[in-house]
Amino acid sequence: VTRKGESMITEYIINSSTLFLIRDNDECATISYEINDVLGICKDAKEIISDSCEFYGSSYSARLSFSKNNSKTKSKYPILIEESKRIIFFPTWSLNNKKCMWLSYNNIKKVLKKGTGTRIIFSNNGFVDVDTSVKIFDRQLLICADLEQLLISRQKML
Repeated sequence: VTRKGESMITEYIINSSTLFLIRDNDECATISYEINDVLGICKDAKEIISDSCEFYGSSYSARLSFSKNNSKTKSKYPILIEESKRIIFFPTWSLNNKKCMWLSYNNIKKVLKKGTGTRIIFSNNGFVDVDTSVKIFDRQLLICADLEQLLISRQKML
């Protein structure tokens, strides 16, 4: 997925332009799809999620704990990466599954049924197909929306 001649970067922080992270099958690395770019990163996705949480002032374990305590799910927890811009990412599979992608909740524009899976249309009209049913995917989006609403209500109390 990396473009020919491009080198992999060693540091990457998720931002509001990040659409999704996916494992690079040819490397022990991750590909970050952004609104206007595609980047190869020499880290696994969970490490990028963790680094990004720390960059924005928290830890992955604190963000995970927040999700576990405030989500109506028992797995595939969404992670609030950054609060002021409400950057929320969620995994499509168990973190140990090689097919696992991390998707930006905030950049999803539309969800469509594609065979037995789901096509996700992003804010830049790009798309990715996920081997998950629309029903399961919609539930994950609802969990992210609930987390975002909790964040908004808490911010209003300040």
